[in-house]
Amino acid sequence: MLILTFLFVCCYYTQIFFNFLYCEELSLKKNPCTAKKHCGECIVTHYKCAWCQKEDYGLDGKPRCDFLHNLMERGCEISKIIDPTNFLQKLINKPLSHPGTVENFVQIAPQALKIGIRPKKPITFKVKFRQAEDYPIDLYYLMDLSNSMEDDKEKLALLGDLLGTSMRNITSNFRVGFGSFVDKVVMPYVSVVPEKLARPCERCAAPYSYKNHLSLTSDTYRFADEIKTALVSGNLDAPEGGLDAIMQAIVCRDEIGWRPKARNLLIFSTDASFHFAGDGKLGGIVKPNDGQCHLDSSGYYTQSTTQDYPSVSQIIQKVREKAVNIIFAITGEQLPIYQKFSEILEGSTVGQLANDSSNIVELVKENYNKITSKVELKDNALPNITVSYESSCLGTKSKKTKLCEGLKVGDTVTFDVTVTLESCLKGQNIFDLRINPIGIGEELNIKLESICECDCAAPPQAEYDSPKCSEGHGTFECGACRCHENRFGRNCECDSSAHLMSEGGIAPSLAPSPLCLRRKSDPRNSLFHHYSNTTSPNPDPFDQRFPDEEGDSDKGPVCSGRGDCVCGVCECWPRDNPNEIVSGEFCECDNFSCDRYEGKICGGRGRGTCECGSCACAPGWVGEACQCPSTNASCISSNGKLCNGVGVCDCGVCICDASPSASSSSDHENRYRGPTCEECPTCPGLCSENRACVQCLVFKSGPLFDSNNLGSNLPDQGSTACDQKCSHLSPIVVDDLIGSIGGNKENPTLCQFKDDDDCTFYFNYHYDLDRNLVIKVQKNKACPPIPALLPIILPIVIGIIMIGLIVLLIWKLITYLHDTREFAKFEKDKENAKWDSGENPIFRQATSTYKNPTFRKNR
Repeated sequence: MLILTFLFVCCYYTQIFFNFLYCEELSLKKNPCTAKKHCGECIVTHYKCAWCQKEDYGLDGKPRCDFLHNLMERGCEISKIIDPTNFLQKLINKPLSHPGTVENFVQIAPQALKIGIRPKKPITFKVKFRQAEDYPIDLYYLMDLSNSMEDDKEKLALLGDLLGTSMRNITSNFRVGFGSFVDKVVMPYVSVVPEKLARPCERCAAPYSYKNHLSLTSDTYRFADEIKTALVSGNLDAPEGGLDAIMQAIVCRDEIGWRPKARNLLIFSTDASFHFAGDGKLGGIVKPNDGQCHLDSSGYYTQSTTQDYPSVSQIIQKVREKAVNIIFAITGEQLPIYQKFSEILEGSTVGQLANDSSNIVELVKENYNKITSKVELKDNALPNITVSYESSCLGTKSKKTKLCEGLKVGDTVTFDVTVTLESCLKGQNIFDLRINPIGIGEELNIKLESICECDCAAPPQAEYDSPKCSEGHGTFECGACRCHENRFGRNCECDSSAHLMSEGGIAPSLAPSPLCLRRKSDPRNSLFHHYSNTTSPNPDPFDQRFPDEEGDSDKGPVCSGRGDCVCGVCECWPRDNPNEIVSGEFCECDNFSCDRYEGKICGGRGRGTCECGSCACAPGWVGEACQCPSTNASCISSNGKLCNGVGVCDCGVCICDASPSASSSSDHENRYRGPTCEECPTCPGLCSENRACVQCLVFKSGPLFDSNNLGSNLPDQGSTACDQKCSHLSPIVVDDLIGSIGGNKENPTLCQFKDDDDCTFYFNYHYDLDRNLVIKVQKNKACPPIPALLPIILPIVIGIIMIGLIVLLIWKLITYLHDTREFAKFEKDKENAKWDSGENPIFRQATSTYKNPTFRKNR
């Protein structure tokens, strides 16, 4: 027993030792820190890299740049380790406005932060938003006053006061303004005939591009009067100068009277499309729009004939910059154009305007509610700054989104904002990052500082021209020398400008050094074998001039065959592709020789990165090329089993086996398929497969049961079909199958079929731990009840009698109606008959009288 225990302990610790060596080898190959020679390079390589500034550290070849735990294990005190961490400081954090606030509204918190970020090490903070009650609203109505909009103007004048009343129901702090536009006063947009310039149509004003009739005011009666007194004008072509008007209405903040702490709404009403940048060339206008305010004292746009129309992108930029929400009130024919425009214009909506603008009040209210019922955050992040948002909005499940909808006044929404610096900021150390809700003039200002340099690399800690660096040939910083130009070596002792030897010689500083040779057995030299059989694009000039010395067969080529040895230090050759980098003390590392999956190194972005020739997989991915998910979640079938119990999970994909019930070679053709092996189109199913045996063995019925051989076990009489085909089954008969199902942890499958007597029998099946098929059968079948004949027949007889009576009544009714109609007709004919006693001229009596002339009376 003691011997077995001893052997077990030896095997256990041997396994631990080999696991340690294997993990150490992997850590060396995948460690991106060790190749960095200066503190600044170290901390930006990876957020887990730290730098040891202890002066005597690294004399034995230990890298100063490494993971924190490696530095501590190798003797660097924690006080000498530089490992900057992210920091966050709240500069301004006013609380959100509560109900009853009448000024100094605060809808986003905090308002100012200062954060420091190391590259690729994210920092997360919370941002809250709450729409304040009674928040100020500035509504500027910008209307097309070409001749076709005359009836709309009259209707809007009548509804002006109603519009103000309606908006005051939303907020008491409401102001309204009015502006109009036509088009540029040049051909071919407007007729330049003098008479037409003065009055293009009857009861029309002279044409103009844009005019501010009324700056924002709380006097809604004056708003209605200005609209009523404004005259329409005319132009020639169909599109109008709407973008000119929008630009001036947005950028002329003081002239229009926009308030910074108010919801700025611009209602744009027209029945036509718009001209945009480039159309001005038709009128000889080639100067681009400068996006500045150009209104005179009368409110007219003065640069209409000298500057081109603004571009769509300029409008988008100004809307973002000035935080203006545009509501397009457009007639039906032009609706599709402005819907497309609104899709790329943040904070805007589109509504269909009635032909006479009679629905303008409802349109403004409806679209204002659309705008204010959602909050969407935006930012001005640079390409190397990633900002992501996560929120549960008003629900309970958090999701990645920067948009929350369905909000009401007073609802508070919290966003988790994560900022990641992908690389150091170029040319500056601080960037002003702004996050603000779309359409609201409030924002969160963030002073983002990139942590890309060590404090010890700057005065007073750094020593310029230090004697520690070969008598002043470098700067001593962070415990190591940063050499001047043309100087190399640990202490800047090497000079790269030394003269070459006269006859094809090599500079002494370029001679190969044992420091540039690495043994092939070194685990960090795992790439040697990969490149030993390949031809380098830049052949090593020392391969033939300085072959390995005898006895050094274990050594690899100089600088791994991918660099020059300069004064004992490897300088790696650059690649043709600037994104491919060779690095490492012996040029043993690179970021392009890792395994590929689907043609992408380490599975592509998001799965892993190539570090020193091996893939460093992101969380959730494993494999040599990060091609496999780290869990088997994708292989779990609906019954909770791995690959439905009929397959194996390989790299997140199920490899399905044959049906577990297959007992012959033909059964193996019934393959399972599908992502979790739950589909088997050719499998008969265990319910149908065991039906006949259950009938035969339990209920003595079915196609396999032979009543002539019931109970016969005589050899000369042979076996029945039931004995032959069902010998492998031993069904368990239970009284209550439902109770059996409930107590079975294997989750059996319930089967039910009709028996020969039309009764339903039930059984279930499952597999035990030994994968043996277990079948349980309910003792009693469910037979349909014998129907009562009288309740069935009596209603049928009564129904037939009732139907006959109804048919007779209908026939009698039809006959009665027919006779009544005929009698009435007879009576009518009788009344219309005429009886006359006059002689009939063709009437002859039935008797005739003749006179005999020879007859004479007796005299």
